Parts: sequence; structure tokens; C-alpha cells
Amino acid sequence: MRLCLAAWEGKGKYDLLLKYKCRFWLSSYLYIVKMKPAVMTQVIGAKDFFLLDSGAHTFQKEGNSTDYDRFVREYAQYVKNNPWIDEYVELDIEAKVGMPQVEKWRQEMTEIVGKPPIVVWHRERGKQYYKHMVRNYPYVGFSGFVTKSGEMEVPIKYIGWFIKEAHDNNCQIHGFGFTRSNLLYKFPFDSVDSSSWIMGSKFGTYFHLRNGIELRRDRYGKLENLGFKNATRDEQSAATWCKFQTILCELWSGTQSSGSQTPA
Repeated sequence: MRLCLAAWEGKGKYDLLLKYKCRFWLSSYLYIVKMKPAVMTQVIGAKDFFLLDSGAHTFQKEGNSTDYDRFVREYAQYVKNNPWIDEYVELDIEAKVGMPQVEKWRQEMTEIVGKPPIVVWHRERGKQYYKHMVRNYPYVGFSGFVTKSGEMEVPIKYIGWFIKEAHDNNCQIHGFGFTRSNLLYKFPFDSVDSSSWIMGSKFGTYFHLRNGIELRRDRYGKLENLGFKNATRDEQSAATWCKFQTILCELWSGTQSSGSQTPA
């Protein structure tokens, strides 16, 4: 499993991930095009795997829109021009434009880049469409949580089925925004991403590895007389999450199955 760390684009964040030898990275196209070439040279040199997101989450927010056709062409051309990008994600905004348009863009991206993007399942697409995805595309994914309600896109009891269905069809699967370490120990995704490592300076959260392998989060905050916004916590968390990357990678190396209930 490749645990891609996200939300690193701000100054002081990428420095920490580079310092602690982050192996797996995720960024949104909307952010990456603004990064300084000198920074990207370091990231490219450090990465074992880089996943580029389309920024669909941003466009799903009310009031956010653009010339989508032009955006898709520019996004796909960027991926084509930068072969260090290992995988990229489709523009899955069917809630705004409808599924036929998303499929049209997916095909256009495939033709420009030379390979299809990661195809993202949402519950509105249904079970049969997911089966279509894993039989026709090499990489699929779904999000850990639905943005508006906070409810999981795929209930825990069904996650195993989604993974097994993908692997049975020689398809890889990504878990978007899967930050719950107990699920990462249980389910063999091929890749996941998380921005939780930056919670230190935001919420006074301190990450550490219990028994050397189990990721744990504690809240100390004002009890340490340091306040909740303390950047030193981000450094501790960066070191911890970079170690956690290797732990998960070794744990799931060569594993491609997990049983669970089948959704109706």
C-alpha cells in the first residue's frame, strides 16, 4: 500500500516531508502548477510514487466553476508533459455536469495522456457501474467520506468487497482521504492519501507510533502550555507519517484480497 501524503504545498510543509524522506505524494493540479520549479525538482527526486488529483473536490463546492473543457485539455496536457507523474485522477464532477460529460472527458484525457486516469466511484454511480469500472480500467478509487454529510461513501462492512472486486479483475484501487489508520491495517488498498499529518499546527494533535507500528493520535494542546497552533507538532507528525508509509507498504506487499459483505 502506498500512503500518499497530501496538503504539503505550503512553505514549511514540503520541507518537512523532504527532510523525513516522504516516499508517496499527492497534490492537486490546482496547486502543483503554482509550485516553484526548484521545489518540484526536490519532490520529484525524492518520490517513489506521485499521484496528481484533478481538483474535482474544489469544483464541487457551490460557486466554484471554470471552463471545464479547457481545463480538462490543459490538465491532461500537463500530465503528458510531466512523465514523473505516476497516476492522475479523472474530473469526477457528474453532480454538476452529468455522467456522460465525465465519461467524454475521461476518454479525452486518455487520448491525450496515453493512458486512462484513475476512475472515481461515487454511490450515485451504483454497483453495476463499479463492476464496469474495474473490468475496463486499470485503476479505480472512491472517497473515504461524503463531503456534505460526513457519512462514509462506502460503509466499512462493504470496503472489503470493493477491494476484492477490483483485485479479482487485476485492477488497482485507491482510497481518497482515508485517514483512519485502523482501516489501513485492515484493508489492502493499493494506495490511499491523507492530509492528517498537518493537524498538529491546526488542532494541537500529536501523532506517534505505539509499539513502533501502530499510528496513534493524542491531543495535548494547552496542557503542554504550548497552545494548539504549534508548528513543532507538524515536524513530529511528518516524521511519524513518513515512517508509517514504509510500515503500510511492507505490511501489504504482494497482498491483493480482503473479504467482506457484498453490497446490494
